[in-house]
Amino acid sequence: MPDAAKPKRLTVRLALMFLFLVTVTIPIGAAILGPPTVSISPSGGTYTSASRSVTIYWCDDVSLDAGSRQITILRPDGSTDNVTSSFNYQSWSIFDCDVGARSTGTVTLKDGLNKLTAKIRDNTGAQGSKTANYTYDDPTPPPPDYDVEVYNGGSLNKQATTTGWSTTFSVKNTSTNSPGSSTYNLSISACTSPAINCSVSPSSLTINEGSTKTATVTYDVDFLPSPPTGKIEVKATKSGMSSVWDKGRRWLTATAYPDPYTTGFSPPAGTYYDPILPVEIQWCHHTLALDTLNMSEKIDRPDGSTDTVTGDFSWNFNPAIDCDPTAGKRSGTITLEEGTNTLRYFAKDTPNGGNTTVLVDYVYVD
Repeated sequence: MPDAAKPKRLTVRLALMFLFLVTVTIPIGAAILGPPTVSISPSGGTYTSASRSVTIYWCDDVSLDAGSRQITILRPDGSTDNVTSSFNYQSWSIFDCDVGARSTGTVTLKDGLNKLTAKIRDNTGAQGSKTANYTYDDPTPPPPDYDVEVYNGGSLNKQATTTGWSTTFSVKNTSTNSPGSSTYNLSISACTSPAINCSVSPSSLTINEGSTKTATVTYDVDFLPSPPTGKIEVKATKSGMSSVWDKGRRWLTATAYPDPYTTGFSPPAGTYYDPILPVEIQWCHHTLALDTLNMSEKIDRPDGSTDTVTGDFSWNFNPAIDCDPTAGKRSGTITLEEGTNTLRYFAKDTPNGGNTTVLVDYVYVD
């Protein structure tokens, strides 16, 4: 190629203890190495069959630590199951991926929202993850003689990535052949994205025949999915009679946008022997603008103190990054202290103020 088109290289001669020279050629402006990327198929959906085959694709630009992978499912009742052993792991050729692998397996869904998360690290310790939302809608119809009724509520509209919301459900004892009162056990039967972390209180209600009581459901709102509407569903089951139950639901629509995210940072987390370290991170947002005036960087030092180093960083727009409407990088030079230095990059969007913090550990050995 013409000299002008050749990448610049820096040649360094290192004197070794055995009194001979080794020439090392180091490319200048090497590509930023980001964490592994993970994709899941299917990426989400609502199903009437509890058994679901899932394929996970792992990718990295340098290496994958197969032993670090973890696959878990957050269940509708808030419990978490580790299902890593249900998946195999094999090298796999993936387009535009230097090191690729694939895991396949079958999981059993529980009635409601099941959030499957797959995580893996590369050999520098950087972690990538992906979550897929699978909703199992139990097709079993209610029994002919309800004996209980849970009333559907109106639609809810909340801002995405917010927490601490609550709503109520009315439960009525409709029995005409069981004089006195009956106790009904309450549970979350569906909590479909964007609704997450749903819980119902109290866990049971004792209701006189023909009377109605209310239960409260608390929930958070996740990132904006597509479509942006999910459901919150409560099931009331008569105590001691599992065949007597009813469900009521409310629809939730999210009305905001996801937070900023990074497409990579440099250098990778690890051990360094020079305390002066040039660093940079690439920030991106798919739907909103990044608030470039309020980005910040801090370092948690080995002695427990924290230094604000925002003034040592600058922002540069980079339209080559594949996201809109704002993309660019923050770059600067930091000074490490002996031990572990945790660099905390912070970015937020405008006008919603959604924010993201990325932590990178740099260990300096004097």
